[in-house]
Amino acid sequence: MIKTIKILVVTVVMMLTMVGGASAYEQHLNGDPNYDLLYGKQGVATYLDRSSCVKRVDNSEVKVWAQNHVVVDTTNGNIINTSTIHYAVDITTSPYTYYTSKIGTSGTWNPFDMNDRSDATAAIRNGFWKGFQATFGYSFS
Repeated sequence: MIKTIKILVVTVVMMLTMVGGASAYEQHLNGDPNYDLLYGKQGVATYLDRSSCVKRVDNSEVKVWAQNHVVVDTTNGNIINTSTIHYAVDITTSPYTYYTSKIGTSGTWNPFDMNDRSDATAAIRNGFWKGFQATFGYSFS
């Protein structure tokens, strides 16, 4: 009976810790709706600066835009890094082909897999969805 109670207490404490960790990342940096949370893990969060979204190409074949990502140390609120990410989607392919570049439209375009749900691609993938909506004014489908 004592062993069961100990296991129960440990389980409850672990669950509370996990729930508490999920709320550690503000949906909007410092409450500013221009900064949407893209991804957070281990005390570091990446935000989209919605006011930075710039449309580059908008036609029936391709959509291209740029946006800034801000990386924040959530333990002290300091900005660790800011970078401009360029996105492109080729809507003539089936399935669509998604690209990103940190160098700009004249740099190397790297394809990324929208179905990759790993932590490594979370900020890029979420940045695509939120940035597209902020740039073009409608959700990508």
